[in-house]
Amino acid sequence: MWLGHRDEPNRLVARDPGTLAPAGAAVSFYPAGHVEGFGETFRGLVERVHADVASGGPRPDERGETAYPTFRDGLRGLAVDDAIRRSAASGAWTDVEGNPS
Repeated sequence: MWLGHRDEPNRLVARDPGTLAPAGAAVSFYPAGHVEGFGETFRGLVERVHADVASGGPRPDERGETAYPTFRDGLRGLAVDDAIRRSAASGAWTDVEGNPS
């Protein structure tokens, strides 16, 4: 990652499992400097979901959140998508309805 600064020199930051938070390190499969892409992201997601199914339910992280989207997240995304379409059709700001909070 190219990390730009205004008050100090810019620098390159390599992904390094040794410097990641535990949740990030758990889904980092290659040593520092090696590229990870969609395949590895999907692998990490599937591994977490399968582990939670095997253990009987989701295991929240240190923030109390699951490591992957839930059905509630999907419903929220659909509500946002619907509001975008209604806003585009009316040309006005539109509230997001059905907020599953």
